[in-house]
Amino acid sequence: MGEVYRAFRADDQYRKEVAIKVVRAGQDSAFVVSRFKHERQILANLDHPNIARLLDGGSTEDGVPYFVMELINGQAIDEYCRELNISERLKLFLQVCSAVQYAHQSLTIHRDIKPGNILVTSDGNPKLLDFGIAKILDPSAAEDLGPSMTLFQVLTPGYASPEQIKGEPITTATDVYSLGVVLYELLTGQHPYFATGDTAEKIARKVCDTEPKKPSSVVRGLQTSFRSSVSASDDGSSGQAAKAEKKLRKRLSGDLDNIVLRALRKEPQRRYPSVEQFAEDIRRHLENLPVTARKDTVSYRASKFIRRHRVGIAATAIVIVALLAGMAITLREKRRADRRFNDVRSLANSLLFEIHDSIRDLPGSTPARKLIVDRALKYLDSLAAEGGNDPALLRELATAYERVGEVQGHYLQNSLGDTAGSLSSYQRALQIRRKIAARSRDWNDRLALARSHRMVANQLWATGDVRGATGNIGKAISISETLGRDRPRNTDVLYELAFEYSMAGSFDLNAPESYRKAMAIDGAMLKLDPNNEKIQGAYEHDLLDLGADLKDRDRDLIGALDKYQQALQMAETISQHTASTRNVREVAVLYSHIADVYDSLDDSVEAMENNQKALEIYQQLITSDPQNKLLQQGIAIAYANVGTQAGVAGKKALSLESMDKSLDIMKVVVASSPQNVPQQGILADIYKARGDNFLRWYEFQPAKREYERAFAAYEKINASAGNAGTRVSAASCKSRIGNAALQAGEAEAATAAFQQSLDLAKPFLSDEKPDIAALYAAVDSYAGLGDIEFRQATGRMGSINREHWKKAQSWYSKCLEIWEKVPPDGRKRPKSSAIAADPERVAKNLQRCKAVLAFGHEELHH
Repeated sequence: MGEVYRAFRADDQYRKEVAIKVVRAGQDSAFVVSRFKHERQILANLDHPNIARLLDGGSTEDGVPYFVMELINGQAIDEYCRELNISERLKLFLQVCSAVQYAHQSLTIHRDIKPGNILVTSDGNPKLLDFGIAKILDPSAAEDLGPSMTLFQVLTPGYASPEQIKGEPITTATDVYSLGVVLYELLTGQHPYFATGDTAEKIARKVCDTEPKKPSSVVRGLQTSFRSSVSASDDGSSGQAAKAEKKLRKRLSGDLDNIVLRALRKEPQRRYPSVEQFAEDIRRHLENLPVTARKDTVSYRASKFIRRHRVGIAATAIVIVALLAGMAITLREKRRADRRFNDVRSLANSLLFEIHDSIRDLPGSTPARKLIVDRALKYLDSLAAEGGNDPALLRELATAYERVGEVQGHYLQNSLGDTAGSLSSYQRALQIRRKIAARSRDWNDRLALARSHRMVANQLWATGDVRGATGNIGKAISISETLGRDRPRNTDVLYELAFEYSMAGSFDLNAPESYRKAMAIDGAMLKLDPNNEKIQGAYEHDLLDLGADLKDRDRDLIGALDKYQQALQMAETISQHTASTRNVREVAVLYSHIADVYDSLDDSVEAMENNQKALEIYQQLITSDPQNKLLQQGIAIAYANVGTQAGVAGKKALSLESMDKSLDIMKVVVASSPQNVPQQGILADIYKARGDNFLRWYEFQPAKREYERAFAAYEKINASAGNAGTRVSAASCKSRIGNAALQAGEAEAATAAFQQSLDLAKPFLSDEKPDIAALYAAVDSYAGLGDIEFRQATGRMGSINREHWKKAQSWYSKCLEIWEKVPPDGRKRPKSSAIAADPERVAKNLQRCKAVLAFGHEELHH
């Protein structure tokens, strides 16, 4: 519908060549002019390095519209790619995807993506052209093609999606489809449907009815232009061509076949949801990472891991192959039962200890570890049936179950997030350990039994079974204390006992005393072996726990900060020496704790700086180990912390972006392990933090929505594994809901929420040392109820409503009575908290209530 001219300025003020597009002579119908102006408006809204830029526009003396564009000297993308290998073509295609995704974000669908509309400049920069039939995703913008024009007449059938050809609703999935056709051509040199001589109608039927073949299956009779992509020579020999074809088919099979065919699905909903996700799969393929277009299996992820770490695990692979070959030979020789038994046992132990431990701390090794340990466990299970009550074999079997439990879903280890499966494996190990300890006089078996009780306790706590957790940790401590009295200088015994005391403290069993006992043992061990990194790590972790107790129980913020900073210094030293995922993650955890103290001290700058450091560490770690659930949990918390501080600083865009990322990640983590109660609590905390941000921005309805989600999550935890902490959190949520409703003018809803908050908080207010969060919830709720009555009393057009004044006085009095129980160092709440009650304001309102009730309205007015 238009003609394009090369042009330059007529006044010669400066020299710059441009392209001018003007309605073609004789084509200036109302429809064409309308579409032409439509394209000009679209280009005016787009500014992207891979989209041809609009420079100017106007109308000729005859009223014909035109626009001036950047002049692109380049080749069509399919021609340009003839000299590139497959990886180079994919990287170039990613730039095109970036341009299309940008257009989609600007609410524009191109609808005519094809090689001729993608020119590549001499410096390798692709440019997307011709938005002549593009569609703006605006419900108010109707699609008008004129009285006699159909969309089929202005689209390109070979690159149009089935829904375009059928005249069905158009979405961004249409451009995903067209990009899939272009990628198909770039990878194979062939069109998925078009054949020489086909009419437009025939091509359209094929697009709607025929499934395209896999790209790897259509590579036949390679053209010279494709040989560079598989490093074949250009001598034209049939042998070289066949070799090149085979290599290209192998390169395209698997990931690229699945990526392209997913983009070319007939049904829009079965394609990639967005161009961004389409491009992300290509990017992950280039980086040898798993792609979403293929089934997510352990073997697939393990194969990707091996490709990324060929050098690091080459020796391991050789050992595994050799051992498996040896096992196969042994199994065939059934007559030599003893030799077979010992060889398989040796293989299992080699997998379990030597090979597993050699990759244990390698980033991204979790799926491979799971595969190795599962295989070892399978061998040991079969041997256990033959070996009967052999103590040595039972020890190996128990150890195998413990290793499996760790990889499956240990709450504080790099794992796959299967909390229930992990608990089951630990419990099986415990059964075996009990059997061994009942018959053995070896103190090592007693120590192993204590360790097994401790592992089960940890997972029971993670699933919300508080009674089972405390019972098992008590048994573990009893065994280890007895061993410690007999072996006061044995670091293995001391390490286990310190670990158990630390865990008991985290279960709130005499927490301060438990933490101090753990640290005393750590100090004794460091004197015995000062350079032992395992002991240093234990001491660092106990410093962290003690700091948390000082902050939360004693409100000693300066003391807590000192413990955290000592722990950080030790953690950084350990991670610099051994940069395992676990050691580096400990540094991130401590930055988060330090940020939390600074937040309580009202130092928002330091809080944000430390939270950003934690987030950066998690971002680096999760890149190399994306399936690690503990890292996913950590980065979700880090994003939430950054989002909270950004909200306090008034950086709303950053806050929303960070909070959204946090929520998306944590939802996936919780869904993957619904039995994990602490992770459910973290998700609830994120909802509450989001609500706090909306409340401080005076967006009351979004704040209520997030608080209600948090409350529902806490209630779900209470229903399955209730504990004091989540009940107090639920009370805090309800007081926040009441505050948001009150500020939104919803007095009835606010009253109900405040009353529910008090019902939840009251049982904790009579404790000798009440939970400060429960005190805050009660203070805010009583103040809120007082404010509701106060507003009703003062809004009575000058008449005194004594009942409202009396109720307001009562609520305010209770608020200040509870406020007196708040420790002095807890009376200044950090900026990041959702502050509802100001005691000074409450006291002034209380005095006014008393004055009105004592002197009457006239005296007060006077």
